[in-house]
Amino acid sequence: MRRLILVTSPPACGKTHVSKEISKALKPMVYLDKDTLIGLSNQVFKVAGEENNRSSDFFEENIRNTEYEVVIDLALEALEYCDTVLINAPFTREIRDLDYMNGFRKKLQEHDTELVVIWVETDIEVCHQRMIDRNSERDTWKLANWDEYISRCNFEKPEGIPELRVFKNSSKEEFEEAIRKTGCLLGYKTEDQRLVALGAYMSYGYDAHNYGYDLEFTGEQLLAVGQIEATIVDPDYRG
Repeated sequence: MRRLILVTSPPACGKTHVSKEISKALKPMVYLDKDTLIGLSNQVFKVAGEENNRSSDFFEENIRNTEYEVVIDLALEALEYCDTVLINAPFTREIRDLDYMNGFRKKLQEHDTELVVIWVETDIEVCHQRMIDRNSERDTWKLANWDEYISRCNFEKPEGIPELRVFKNSSKEEFEEAIRKTGCLLGYKTEDQRLVALGAYMSYGYDAHNYGYDLEFTGEQLLAVGQIEATIVDPDYRG
């Protein structure tokens, strides 16, 4: 089955870093970054004679949803040629809209595709500093009006998303610890060092994602459960 991975969070949480690390580990993969569309969106601001403000009513009414629709269309098209596609984009509004998510799953099912959602969890102060450091034009209004901007952001983990996985990313050490604590990647290479298979092995402990609950395991039995969440095999080695 094909897989669409959404890497989500408010801006400057480190989605790009997490997305690229995942993409390196899960090759072959199509990597799509919604920020690539910003150049086109900037032209819309310019032609319309509007301030380049991605928190404005103009952006909300004329640009925002179209960016998401386009990057999703690109992902669905890419899935015709590659079994795994990753979208790096906030999706902060969409993943809190359960009706939207249910409709999105149904659309993916039509493409024989399952959904994986990764939420990048980062401290607000760290996001602020990262936004300052990256010095991007798209953040000018946000930084100049930080209190107003941040009051609109929801940094809480989304609820009601069974496919959700959380990556902590306030620091390099925290990110690496999150990877080590949750699981590992297992791969197989041929004699010529070609990576032909890769699986994500996860151990969730007492977290609700542990399949041991479905088997009515309790207590320390749950700590002995490991599960393969994703497996990718080179087409030449399947069957």
